[in-house]
Amino acid sequence: MRRIPAVLFFSFALETGLAWHWDSPAGRLRETLFADSGEADQEETAEPPYQRIRRNNSGFNLEFGFVSFDREPHSVRFQMDQRIVNQAITEFGYTDAGLEAVDTWLEETQQQTNRDLKRDWVSGSVSAKNQAELDRKVAAVRAHNTNLETAQRRKIKDLQTEYEERRVAYFQRQGFKLLPGNTVTVDIPALVRNNVRRLMPVAAQFDLIREKNNYGSEDLIGAVTAMIQTALEYKIPPAMEGSLHTGGVLTPIKALVSGWGDCDTKTALLASILLNWDAAKIVGVGLPGHYVMGFEGVPDRGDAYIEYRGTTYVLIEPAGPAWAHPGEVSEQTMTKLQLAQGVSIEPFSAP
Repeated sequence: MRRIPAVLFFSFALETGLAWHWDSPAGRLRETLFADSGEADQEETAEPPYQRIRRNNSGFNLEFGFVSFDREPHSVRFQMDQRIVNQAITEFGYTDAGLEAVDTWLEETQQQTNRDLKRDWVSGSVSAKNQAELDRKVAAVRAHNTNLETAQRRKIKDLQTEYEERRVAYFQRQGFKLLPGNTVTVDIPALVRNNVRRLMPVAAQFDLIREKNNYGSEDLIGAVTAMIQTALEYKIPPAMEGSLHTGGVLTPIKALVSGWGDCDTKTALLASILLNWDAAKIVGVGLPGHYVMGFEGVPDRGDAYIEYRGTTYVLIEPAGPAWAHPGEVSEQTMTKLQLAQGVSIEPFSAP
């Protein structure tokens, strides 16, 4: 087994709309989308992989069929409340209007600061009984105005600092990171952290599969991976939806109710499900034009893995539609890892 060199952490801004997929030897995904429960009679005939997504009065009924890596067919069924779906979707993404509001705050605050300076500035003529008194008064006025100028410069500097902090905070609230060079990228670890508990119903379904089939932890990880690779279609999200900047990423819940996603979307979904098990230790691995995941484990012979901060992580390629075991990645992914250029590693965690 060839050891991949340790990869040190540094920042990497992913391109939006990462155009990457790995064709599946199992063939094209079969997709079934139901608008309401009246069409449910067709469900019994589907062979995995498949998806069934139905709206109901309170949200969505979802079912995903897949074949795990022990070649056993499985399905998971769960519901998503519309309020949770709406919250998960609307909290993500930023707008130009939101950024303009921060700019407007700076402009208005600077204008008020200038008005305060003008109000407090002493100007005009000074009268005195003698030259000595005049000199004292002029010196006092000059000192007063000099202090105002000094305070003004300090206020402007503080305002600029607060402006930058407000921009960073705005992006963080909307699920993004502002990097050096005014580069904006999706904060995948935050996206995962915000959705772990929302995906407990999905994790509970996989717990049933684990108990029924006596799966160990790696079998369980493989089952979730197989579902995401094959039962969810591979599709690249747009960088914008109307006026909303999404960075070309869907939230995990939106990916489920939509039935599709790309590499970073599916990685966030996979991690958000797996982190419902407390023992899970997971990292995201950003590559030029691609995104994969690693889980703490002991690699088998031939498995792709990385070492990060003293821990070994077996790699997973969630994008699909390839039915690829944990530890199995494409040649392109392996090449980029070995070059170790433009690679970032981001630890994921539950809230």
